[in-house]
Amino acid sequence: MKEPKVQVGILFEPQIEFVLLNPYRMDGTEVSGKQVVTYDEGKILWNGRRYDELLFEPQHEQTDAFELLDVTIGINFHWERKEDQRFLGALKIIVENGKLGRPFFRHKCVFHKGNQRTEP
Repeated sequence: MKEPKVQVGILFEPQIEFVLLNPYRMDGTEVSGKQVVTYDEGKILWNGRRYDELLFEPQHEQTDAFELLDVTIGINFHWERKEDQRFLGALKIIVENGKLGRPFFRHKCVFHKGNQRTEP
């Protein structure tokens, strides 16, 4: 059975910093470590080039992870703050409404109930 993929929007910022904790691939090139992407004239500026969207794909989807830095959580609540968040799977960055829109991570669906992990 083919495992379902989930895409989740996380951020909506003019600049996003993240760390690829394992080697990822972007357009066939291996990339790892800290990365910075910036909104620039309707495109995503990364490593001196402009893109319509970026997709960083893990070499090992089950174990490769990335970390988004300074993610705002609790928006408009009294406990609003920034924190780093770690995810497994691919990272997709798009342009949306004049900002870098909602980085997505793609990974198979896994549900947690207490300490039990179940898969659909």
